[in-house]
This record gives sequence, C-alpha cells and structure tokens, in this order.
Amino acid sequence: MPANRRASWPPGWLLISDIDGTLTGDDAALELLMRRLAARHAEVAFGVASGRSPALVQAAVDRYGLNEPDLVIASVGTEMMGPAGLGERYRDRIGAGWDRAAVVSALAAVPGLEPQAPPGQGPFKVSYHAPREALPLARAALADAGVAAKLVHSGGAFLDVIPTRASKGAAVRFAAAALGVPLTRVVVAGDTGNDADMLTCGARAIVVANHDPELEPVLAGADVYRARGRHAAGVLEGLEAFGVL
Repeated sequence: MPANRRASWPPGWLLISDIDGTLTGDDAALELLMRRLAARHAEVAFGVASGRSPALVQAAVDRYGLNEPDLVIASVGTEMMGPAGLGERYRDRIGAGWDRAAVVSALAAVPGLEPQAPPGQGPFKVSYHAPREALPLARAALADAGVAAKLVHSGGAFLDVIPTRASKGAAVRFAAAALGVPLTRVVVAGDTGNDADMLTCGARAIVVANHDPELEPVLAGADVYRARGRHAAGVLEGLEAFGVL
C-alpha cells in the first residue's frame, strides 16, 4: 500500500473518495478522472476512504486502475495509511475503550445478524449482513452489555460496529489536521450511508447521482455538491465545480 508517494505535504487540495459505486461503475469516466488527477498530482493529493480492508483496497486499486493513493482510509474509517506515523497515531486515538471480543459476545444472539466473511472484518471493525430492522436490536444489546461502540448501517444490508471515536469523517478530520490541509481544501465524495459522516465532516462534499436514498438528508448541506453525473463522472463534475480540476 502507498500512502507515502508524495514528495511533500500539504498539497493545495486533497481529494478523498469512496471507491465502490463512487469511483467505480463507469470505466471510461474513471480513466479520465485518474488522468486528470495524475496531471495535477503536484497540486491535488488523491486519497480513498472505503469500507474495504487495506488488502481489499489495494485489490481495488489494481483491478480498477486507480492512481496509487497518497492516503488510504480503510475499514469504514478504522484503519489509515499515509505519511510516516499517521496510521499509528490514528490507531492510538480510536483504540481507547475498544473491546472487539465484547462486541462479538454482546451481538452473538441478536436475530438477523450474520457475520461477514473474514476479509470483511478488521481489528477495529466487526461486520455483519443485517437488515435495517436489526439495527435497534443490536444497539440495545450493546447497551445492555455496557459495551461502547458505534453502529454504521449502509446499503440497507450491511452493519459495521466500530470504536466510538472512529468513522470515515473522523478519519478525514484527523488526516487533514495531521497533514496540514484545511478542511476548506479537502473534497470528499461518496454514494452510500457509510459515507454520510464523511460527507458532513466539514470538508467540501460531492454526492454522485447514483447515491442511495439514505443520503438524501446530506444533500441539504451548504458545502455539498449534488452531481448530475454518476460514479467517477460525478466526482469529476464536482471537482470542476469546486475549482479543483
């Protein structure tokens, strides 16, 4: 994994985009976006924020021909790779009070929760296939067990249980501050519910046209660009609207 390919920080702009459905879905538009970003790499750093594990992020970079990211936020904002020491500092921040074994135990008997396969799990993330109806049951089970955790439901079918201090948005804010990039010079892009926190973290935001209905409340934000284009075409449209490319 990259995450240390820039000669210097901070850049003039930092783009942090979700991968699946936001960047992917239109190969031609994605290729064009990657070419445009590569041409401006000295001024615009490229980062990704994904629900995927670090290994699966790298698999997506290879499969879809993404530019090698300067910053990787993985596992729904619970893992980070970037310039030296950034990931370690972030782990120290979110790890306080996190007890993964206690989360698994508390949720073991909740109906409707089906653990995801090992590639979908992480040291700071317990993930399930789960209908929306299971969300209040999971929240109640954690409360009854006295376990502190944050629940992130997305796509109508996926539940991630993560540390209370973690999220894609928290990771974006942490990285921006650590790298010396003002949030006004950070652009984030997404399409599903697990991007909502990132899209409302104070950065400039792009919501692509193929977004899930659960992101409709996000679109009222003052710094949110509602793209007409889908997938990477919408990301490029938003970057142009914000004057980044």
